[in-house]
Amino acid sequence: MTLDLEDDALRMEVSERLLFSPASTQLTPEGARLLKQSASVFQGALGDHRVAVEAHTDEV
Repeated sequence: MTLDLEDDALRMEVSERLLFSPASTQLTPEGARLLKQSASVFQGALGDHRVAVEAHTDEV
């Protein structure tokens, strides 16, 4: 996982290997925990700021 400050945005990038098993659409338990913890941090720190989520699938 990486965090980068770009202009006026904070970008969090998470490797698909942390979130999903290969060829799966279901979050791993570790991936679900990571996203839940991240959401809690962002909810407390960002207040009324907007959050955008972007995801990509494996090539099948």
